[in-house]
Amino acid sequence: MPIPGELDAESVHRFQTAMDDDLNTAAGLAVLFELAKSLKRESNLRSYQGSSELADRQLQQKSQTLTYLAQVFGLDIQPASIPKPDIDVSWIESLLQQRQQARQEKRYTESDRIRHELQAAGITVIDQPDGSTFWHR
Repeated sequence: MPIPGELDAESVHRFQTAMDDDLNTAAGLAVLFELAKSLKRESNLRSYQGSSELADRQLQQKSQTLTYLAQVFGLDIQPASIPKPDIDVSWIESLLQQRQQARQEKRYTESDRIRHELQAAGITVIDQPDGSTFWHR
């Protein structure tokens, strides 16, 4: 059982209020759906835009809260956490610099090759409209 400080207090309160209101399971499930939606949105922001709305601690709290509250309905939610091997950030940065140089020189085949090499290593490259590039595992 998580320590109460590890849970999102506002979501827990809303869930408890709903369940205390004549066992309003629809409202309780709505809290779970809101948590799941928030987590999915954050995942998409981090994956595709290289940004985030939530701090890592908030993200962890929401995830633990969803898992904890889902147990009330007998749902066993397993967070999607796959162990990620250590990566050599300097290697990634070096390849990204080579890729940027290739793009500036309009050597798009080389740029694509580097992107595919990074993808094979589990790295997603995100090019922004302003010319900057983000990456994540």
